[in-house]
Amino acid sequence: MKAVLSLICLAVPVAAVEIAVMTAATNVACPSAVVALAATGAEPARVALPLAILTALPPAVVPGVVVQPQKLPPVPPALLAKLSSTDVNVVTDAIAQIDYCDTNTRAVRTAFIGLLSHTSLVVRVAALDVIAFFDVKEPFVPALATCLNDAHEDVRSAACDILFEVQTKEALDVFIVNLTNQYEDVRSTSEDNVEYHTTTSMPSAAAWRAWWSTNRASFEF
Repeated sequence: MKAVLSLICLAVPVAAVEIAVMTAATNVACPSAVVALAATGAEPARVALPLAILTALPPAVVPGVVVQPQKLPPVPPALLAKLSSTDVNVVTDAIAQIDYCDTNTRAVRTAFIGLLSHTSLVVRVAALDVIAFFDVKEPFVPALATCLNDAHEDVRSAACDILFEVQTKEALDVFIVNLTNQYEDVRSTSEDNVEYHTTTSMPSAAAWRAWWSTNRASFEF
């Protein structure tokens, strides 16, 4: 999910704003097109930026720039309906637009769960990119588990990244099961993630399953 910012620029050079935003937003790639602010005079310039940048920005990016979080609009029903289109371009365009709306609803989550099994790789990857910003990720765990057997590594990698953020026993269940996944990248990532969350190391998948069987009930993040 992405939040909307209003950057109100009062006679601040565009280059200065861009450099400041990119510096302040640690590990966040901020395309020039996104920060192309028309800070040329009295009229404020406004631009939408991702949640990651919102949380990384200090109270004052540069002198004369005020960062104001804005309430996200709901997803229009007509836009949500476009996710069911047979035209991949229509679907991906709708995904991009929804990314700047309030995605914290059951209807939106249900629609995006369905997109994870879409026949188009482009759609699956685009959906995962947006789900990564959802506030509520727990309902996606079963669908993300299925993604770990996707034929395309981009899908598997994105699904692993999201599952890593879901700190629930159900998410760890998925990683334990996938210690013997058919794909080496999933097996390796699953082991890394289980070790990270449990601060434990085991010599084999079988040992992990035995350990998890014994400790799951009492385990806490």
